[in-house]
Amino acid sequence: MKKLFLLLFFVISSISFSQNISGYGVKVGLTSSKFRWDYTTQSGFSSLSFESDRKPGINIGLFAEFFDFPYFSLSTELNYISKGFQKELIATSSECPCTGNKILWKVSFNYINFSLLAKPKIAIDIFTPYILLGPRVDIEVGKSAENDNPENYKNYLKERLGLKLGFGTEVKLFGVNLLSEFIWNIDFKNIYSNEYVGVKTNSYDIRIGIKL
Repeated sequence: MKKLFLLLFFVISSISFSQNISGYGVKVGLTSSKFRWDYTTQSGFSSLSFESDRKPGINIGLFAEFFDFPYFSLSTELNYISKGFQKELIATSSECPCTGNKILWKVSFNYINFSLLAKPKIAIDIFTPYILLGPRVDIEVGKSAENDNPENYKNYLKERLGLKLGFGTEVKLFGVNLLSEFIWNIDFKNIYSNEYVGVKTNSYDIRIGIKL
């Protein structure tokens, strides 16, 4: 029900503004993400934390812009995004606790993302630098793991609410606007927590696109 409500909110918002569409297009890029486990005093590991390496993933989606004022417009996005974490570990066993081969521990969380973003901007000849800021929701559509069991993460948040904050620029060439962006994804709460541990996430997007 919660997923349906969130989906309807973004669909209704887009339909309400449809008569004011000023542009639309496609964005593709890379998402870099990592996880951090912070342990509580109840865990017996007071002040201990563990941080993964960054995992690269893809992001691809559609967007539409509304209200093309000289210094402001509004953008809605629908994206597929792969996030998660990875860490290179040393494989050992009870028979051989010595240094062994390296293995890659990697877990991927796949999401459909909806975003509603304010876009302050300023045109400078063929360049239009801008800022993007607004709410986002990531809805999990699947997960996979390498050298791990995805079921270990079944209680992690399926809907991640947060903000997108970033900057970009449009370059107008031959009647087409080419886009490049850098976006931080900020979550409102931990993706998982209990009395022993809190799991935080950190991710950013690097994207290019075309606006028609």
